[in-house]
Amino acid sequence: AALFAYSKTQRVRLRSAVVLARFLKGRPVHAVWVQFFDEKKKDWKRTRLILATETELSADEIVRIIAASYISATRRKSAAQSAISNQQSAIR
Repeated sequence: AALFAYSKTQRVRLRSAVVLARFLKGRPVHAVWVQFFDEKKKDWKRTRLILATETELSADEIVRIIAASYISATRRKSAAQSAISNQQSAIR
């Protein structure tokens, strides 16, 4: 299947199930196992497990949400590092 995630369309393999998470006192979670295809190596990357408490979301939606939050966090981190670097340059 193809999925738009991490700013591009990627080939993915998805498997999912709604299960009861013992470490969350038996709360139902949507478990999504995802593999992305590495176009450079022409091979599948290792399988990742995503757990979501929003059991009504599809596996596609869960992966898209996680990808968007990862990109957002990466941009915030990059902006913070840039600001620190600028402050250090101003001090010198």
